Amino acid sequence: MSLRQIAGAGVFAMVLGVACLPAWASQHLWGISELYSNADGTVQFLELFDASDFEHLVGGFTIFTYNSDQSQQHSFTFPSNLTTFFTANHHLLLATSAFASLPDAPTPDFTIPDGFLFVDGGRVSLPFSIMPNSEVTYTSLPTDGVLALSVGSDGTTITITTNSPTNFAGQTGTVPEPVSGVIVGLGSLMLAASCRRRRG
Repeated sequence: MSLRQIAGAGVFAMVLGVACLPAWASQHLWGISELYSNADGTVQFLELFDASDFEHLVGGFTIFTYNSDQSQQHSFTFPSNLTTFFTANHHLLLATSAFASLPDAPTPDFTIPDGFLFVDGGRVSLPFSIMPNSEVTYTSLPTDGVLALSVGSDGTTITITTNSPTNFAGQTGTVPEPVSGVIVGLGSLMLAASCRRRRG
């Protein structure tokens, strides 16, 4: 085979490889990594994780959540694909609008409605994924504003940890939920102390 033929074969193989990229690209390797909610479900996030590239075609696919007896169902459909196919070792952060407004909270990649996750036990399902952690069943979510459920890659190892939401850009943090009762209590103590000083 001549050098020209070898070069031509190489170019053909490269073009064929590029043409096949869409066939490789998909969304079936995302898994659930963390679940978080406050008591009334207004501040929630659902974090996904993917270990491979070319998993950016999520647009049009749906995540489902169910309550403990399967009598209620919520759903979220991704409105668009991701903007890059370099998805290996990236997270996706889906969160409520109230979560996004918390100080130092990482910017959600997608916004979910309040109460998307059932607090008193339920199931989260990614029917488009083949990963073991594409479906998670839990008895309840921590609602103290700090703790979250961390989901192992096997989908069955679930631990309670400090929340650590991470978005696709790699921004992360811990988002303490403001406790209004504590703030009101502190205000009352300060007011009482001020009154005592004035009377003295």
